Amino acid sequence: MAEGVWYVYLLLCARGAIYTGVTPRVAQRMQLHRDGKGAKFTRMNKPLRLLAAKPYGDKRTAMQVEAQVKRMPADGKRFLAQEWSKQYPIDEAAQELLAVE
Repeated sequence: MAEGVWYVYLLLCARGAIYTGVTPRVAQRMQLHRDGKGAKFTRMNKPLRLLAAKPYGDKRTAMQVEAQVKRMPADGKRFLAQEWSKQYPIDEAAQELLAVE
């Protein structure tokens, strides 16, 4: 049975923190973060905007990448977000929908 696409995403949060997460449904996950229900980290560090979301073919791969990214320093995550956003741009309409401000 095919799992579908899973995304590793990066959020810019309060005080410049970068949150890394994984989800099959980015829009719904952003709504949870906006509502303070997405993760303990984003309840304590208000999410400001979606920086990037990179698709993967299955949950396992996405979770492996998420674990690697979480171990990176913030500067590395910022660089990665820039690269991912070039490869997988979020169009303006989607950015408005996904904005967590």
